[in-house]
Amino acid sequence: MTRRLPAFPRPDAAPWRSRASIAPDRPVVVLAASTGARSRKAASRPLDMLACLLVSFLLVASAGLGFSACAEPGGVMVFLATGCTTLVILHGLSAFGRLRPLVYAVAFLSVAAAVATAVVAPSFRRGLARFGNQVITRFDDVFGAYAALLPSEAGDASGLSFYAALGILVAVAIWILVDRRLVISVTAAVFGFGTASLWLDAGYSALALTAALAAWVSMLRMSSKRKAASLRHVVLACVAGACAVAVVVGTATLYRPVEAVDDVRAAVVKGVEDARYGSDSLPQGDLAQACSMNEGDRERLALTFDSVPENAVVLRGFVGASYDQGSWQALDHAAYEGEWTGLFDWLATQEGFAPATQRALYHDEQASRGELAPATRSLSIESVGADRAYLYVPSTLRSLSGADAVPGRDGASLAEGLTGAHSISIAFDDVGEEAAFEPTPAWLAEESSARQEGYAAGESVYRAFADARYLEVDDADRALLESLLFAEGEWEDEDGATLYAVASRVRAMLATLASYTDQPVEPPSSESALSWFLTEGHQGNSAYFSTAAVLAFRTQGVPARYAEGYLVDEDSLARLRATGESKLVLTDADAHAWVEVYCEGVGWIPLDATPGFYEQPYAAKDIVEVNQSMAGGDASEAGAAGAVGGSKPDDQGAQQDASLVARVVPVVTGGLLVVAAVAALSAGVLEGTRAYRRRRRAVRMASDDQDVAVPALFDQLSLLVRAAGAPFDPLRPLVCSAAVAVCFSEVAAAEYERAVSLVQRRCFGGKQLRAHEMRALRRFVERLASGLAPAEGLRVQMRRRYRDAL
Repeated sequence: MTRRLPAFPRPDAAPWRSRASIAPDRPVVVLAASTGARSRKAASRPLDMLACLLVSFLLVASAGLGFSACAEPGGVMVFLATGCTTLVILHGLSAFGRLRPLVYAVAFLSVAAAVATAVVAPSFRRGLARFGNQVITRFDDVFGAYAALLPSEAGDASGLSFYAALGILVAVAIWILVDRRLVISVTAAVFGFGTASLWLDAGYSALALTAALAAWVSMLRMSSKRKAASLRHVVLACVAGACAVAVVVGTATLYRPVEAVDDVRAAVVKGVEDARYGSDSLPQGDLAQACSMNEGDRERLALTFDSVPENAVVLRGFVGASYDQGSWQALDHAAYEGEWTGLFDWLATQEGFAPATQRALYHDEQASRGELAPATRSLSIESVGADRAYLYVPSTLRSLSGADAVPGRDGASLAEGLTGAHSISIAFDDVGEEAAFEPTPAWLAEESSARQEGYAAGESVYRAFADARYLEVDDADRALLESLLFAEGEWEDEDGATLYAVASRVRAMLATLASYTDQPVEPPSSESALSWFLTEGHQGNSAYFSTAAVLAFRTQGVPARYAEGYLVDEDSLARLRATGESKLVLTDADAHAWVEVYCEGVGWIPLDATPGFYEQPYAAKDIVEVNQSMAGGDASEAGAAGAVGGSKPDDQGAQQDASLVARVVPVVTGGLLVVAAVAALSAGVLEGTRAYRRRRRAVRMASDDQDVAVPALFDQLSLLVRAAGAPFDPLRPLVCSAAVAVCFSEVAAAEYERAVSLVQRRCFGGKQLRAHEMRALRRFVERLASGLAPAEGLRVQMRRRYRDAL
């Protein structure tokens, strides 16, 4: 209620002034503090509700857009509809203080209903499985992991109830974060989910980040105010937020994939991967990048043999299974699902059968039947400049130590761990490629039919997997290869072609169609890389020859795959034996690509199809003439069989310069984006820390315990006086009383001295302050805060904001 006091003149020597300027001979109207606070708070609730609702809408929109690519049709719309409806209800009830307990009841009931739906509705489980499997698949593809998919119920029924329940749960979580001004949690959610969406390419990542950052900035602005949001702030926030929502929704409706955006994302992903694993010159199956795989002399792998092998050693890194538009890709997650679910777990029960060590297991089986076992060598490998995401191992691997491989995958051996494998030790069998041309042992066929266990059973099942996953060829590529390499009337072994015959034919025809060069011209982006190499370019390095060879083997029914890594050739090994050394360093010049074919009963065997890197195994009758009209050029454009050299076209340098620019621009752009993301994250951490410190200080100053409140008030006073420019000394705080009066125009020196004396009475005298004295001390500190002049200069602003948390 209102209480009027009689007017009184203000004495000139008054030791203190009231917070409001009191003019002489004027009545003073004192309002009860509780009544005034309640009125201001009630008036501010609608404004707070509008601002919080806007921020919440932006966060829900960000969540829906960021993972829209993983949702089924209509799922995002259901998620947004239920989420926004829930937010309107919760924020609407929050605007009325008396209904606030009801808000938490509504939130609890919403969560309970969502959980009940999850338990009861089969469509919820179906939607959850589909959405979860999409996220898991993208995670596995990006990080080279193998996380098992969720069990999915059969049927085509919609799982939209999952998105409805998810919208409710997300909306309740966002309401709690925004209502309680949990800036640090909002910061973590915005940057965490934004990074995950961008990294996994799970939806409209750029649009989702735009909405999330708009919400984050508004949240920081709201949390920086001790009082409720002003009308001006809410109006501006609503206008800016409405524009952001309109832009986001409109752009999302009209959005189409942009190559430049995809290049930037790829550059960002590659930048982070390079920071984790390092990088090398291997193109990882991308023929557009293969032209530079042998450039430079940077050291990549350091090898130490216990005894020098007799045969060449290829250390396999990347393995490509599917070829599309000039690029090889590893087996995706779907390759291990369906009828092949749990394949590798079952293979492990068959006497430890594993594709990576199959050749060693085969040699052990041969030795148990009296066959001569090959020599076993030991090798230590240190990655001094190679991509540490891979474990570089030969196809005859027997054992590995020093690192763990990602389980449940076929092809490349991927290293577990945040930074990959720095050094490993391996044991392997020293054999050459001639094993590929040996007949399948009789005992394998007998045992495979006699019993369904052991090596024979494991090999028969894995062979079926290889036939299902490593025979795919695009129709256009099949037609091209059959016309050039296996033309009707010239290839007479279609029905009963042996691996020896197919290998001989492929090597002879490729060596006639093209010549080898370690600096090939990048194929035009508008043409098929394979077709251009065989019919126009007629020059390539090991990546080009191996790509053509893998697809050629597949056209003849031979499971084959593309492999990259480093080659230790027989010349290098001969030099080691001659000098008695055991150490060898591989550089960019040793980067190589080759073919791996699956030989029944034996496993994957490396075969080289690059002229100059193999000895021709075929007889003279296997050499054929090439129809140059089919090849698309004259004889002068094709190199001789086994040629190693090759002329360099005049315009190759210009094309390589253009290629370099095309590669550098996305990397630079991606680097700038990474810098911007780091800067934004740093700003978020700083703002979150500042908000936490201010909140903690406010709680301490408002504490009923004077041992906590008085020191906190004195600390705040000292920060404000220093920020104003007064020479404050905590040991002699009264010395600067005159300077305080100068820096704060509405504060008298006597008022400052009184506040300091109250602090000294409590802290040094140990006396309990009265209630009105504590109120006076708190109000004086508030007056200092409101009277602090704005900072001049960025340095002063940053110091006040982040060092002093003012």
